[in-house]
Amino acid sequence: MSLKQPAINKLSKSMGMTMARVDGGIVSQVSQFPGDIGRIAVSGVWSGGRWTPGTDLLVHHYREKLLLGVWRVTGIEIMSRAAKSPLLLLLPVRQSVSPQEDDIFIFDNGVYSILPISETDLPVRSSSAVEFGGNRYHAVAKVGQVSVNEIIVFHEPEAAIDRTTSQPVWWRGKQYVAKVAEPSILPV
Repeated sequence: MSLKQPAINKLSKSMGMTMARVDGGIVSQVSQFPGDIGRIAVSGVWSGGRWTPGTDLLVHHYREKLLLGVWRVTGIEIMSRAAKSPLLLLLPVRQSVSPQEDDIFIFDNGVYSILPISETDLPVRSSSAVEFGGNRYHAVAKVGQVSVNEIIVFHEPEAAIDRTTSQPVWWRGKQYVAKVAEPSILPV
């Protein structure tokens, strides 16, 4: 596949702007935490995040554009040094619906946009954390049956996401290109 490398928009850097990072991810698996009613353990693909034993943050849980709950991270389990996405131990802050596979988490504050992808040279075979666009927003490239079919971008509500069709995507330190199927990007 031959995709043209897009020019990176450096306007925000040249104007001295810095973008706040919004972290998030998609849920892979949920299980009840043994011996603790209400506490759950959630694995997933997390883009960004600060994972230390004292991590204290809120998780906003979405499914199909609906906020289903707010959870507090009460612990982090990192299974091995090679693990990139830790297991999150969560307690509901208020009445919350239990997360399911493919639900979306936003860590602390922010929103997300789901971008349908028509073509990419990104060589991932399973959903992976990436950075998207000229401002390198934290994102997750979601793999459908055989290739990336959408990218979930985590950002501030007022973020000006570049709406050009071809966008740079970074994975494991290398730059690739993704073609957005619909240039209209609306935050959720």
